[in-house]
Amino acid sequence: RLDAALRDTAESVGGYVVYGASLDKENADRVAALEAILGHLRGLDEGSGGGNAKPVVVAGLSYPLEVAQALCLGADAVIWDAPERCAEAGIAMVFALSEEQEGKGGSPAAAAGGSRKRKRGAAKPGLIMDLRSEEFEKDTAPILEGCACEACQRHTRAYVHHLLKAKEMLATQLLRIHNTHHAYKLVEAAREAKGRGGLARHVAWFEGAHAVDVEDVDAFDRQKRVKS
Repeated sequence: RLDAALRDTAESVGGYVVYGASLDKENADRVAALEAILGHLRGLDEGSGGGNAKPVVVAGLSYPLEVAQALCLGADAVIWDAPERCAEAGIAMVFALSEEQEGKGGSPAAAAGGSRKRKRGAAKPGLIMDLRSEEFEKDTAPILEGCACEACQRHTRAYVHHLLKAKEMLATQLLRIHNTHHAYKLVEAAREAKGRGGLARHVAWFEGAHAVDVEDVDAFDRQKRVKS
């Protein structure tokens, strides 16, 4: 990858896009590789005077932990289509966004039913909520307690469940609104942590709160691909 970066930066480019940073690899190896690549690209900018640093975008991400880690390692932006793909599959993102949020009355996972015992092959509780499940048929809570998005402010889990069951397009639209808002809040939390010099701690918390293994990643990806 570093050789490829050297070849690419020999040309006049406006920025860089890094692919292949997904959790299909061991976490430590993936983070080390991404850190080396981003560090190399930043070093090239500094070597050229650093007066016009080129933006670095990390693409091909799936899991929220990947987004937090990429931002911590120096990515200027990420390309993350999981919010859209989850919406199309009838799934809402409900993971905790920060250590502070988790400390103020618990993780959103608890309100989202994340305390239920995890079944083998199911996505980790507290990450996503499958609103196609019959358990939400009479659930009058918002999609995610405390979320300020329009979908959560105006509609309930039971209503979205009904729309999904009836195969109404509005279900995907509402989940798209919520998931996109939640994704923006994920990035916002990382930027706030970076602004107060605590980004490394934020990511360390994120890794602990949303620890991942191969089974988690497979289950998360499998649920995203299921169509409602």
